[in-house]
Amino acid sequence: MATDTPTTGRDSDKFMLRLPDGMRDKLKAEAKSNNRTLNAEIVARLEGSFVSGASSDPNLHALALRIATLELELADSRMEAETLAIDSCIASGIALEAIKLINKHKIPHTFPEDDIAELEDVFEMSSERMDSVDKRQLDALTEQANAAIDRLVKLKATSLPDEPRRFRSKRPSSKKLADH
Repeated sequence: MATDTPTTGRDSDKFMLRLPDGMRDKLKAEAKSNNRTLNAEIVARLEGSFVSGASSDPNLHALALRIATLELELADSRMEAETLAIDSCIASGIALEAIKLINKHKIPHTFPEDDIAELEDVFEMSSERMDSVDKRQLDALTEQANAAIDRLVKLKATSLPDEPRRFRSKRPSSKKLADH
């Protein structure tokens, strides 16, 4: 587990603490999202409170808000690029299947051979792109976007809608498209 806090162990000072209802669960969830133990999360939060002026400086707050916004925009644009590749693969695959059916049933058409060849190239390139992106990459982008949303919510960003959208990664298989 990654920690940014001083090392604690069995010989460290111990302190019994009473928490309000629900706070332990909130801390555990935050600890998990930060890859820390519950103890390490509490220590990190206490250490952070000793940074002089960090919580009251409006410039730092504005900077943190801008960073979180940029992180969200970056994750969103990366996900959009992957989505465009998927959409391109699906659309070109459907068009090619339609042309195959038209040819199979000997229906006259005026599709230029150059356009069909270009469509085949688009399908091949977008299929390769889809195959090179694995689910872990999309899941990581999804986590980045949702983490940025969480940071924005924590910073009480006024520009966010009431219910910020959450991202879910969806990735159809290009092999399934090619089989149809």
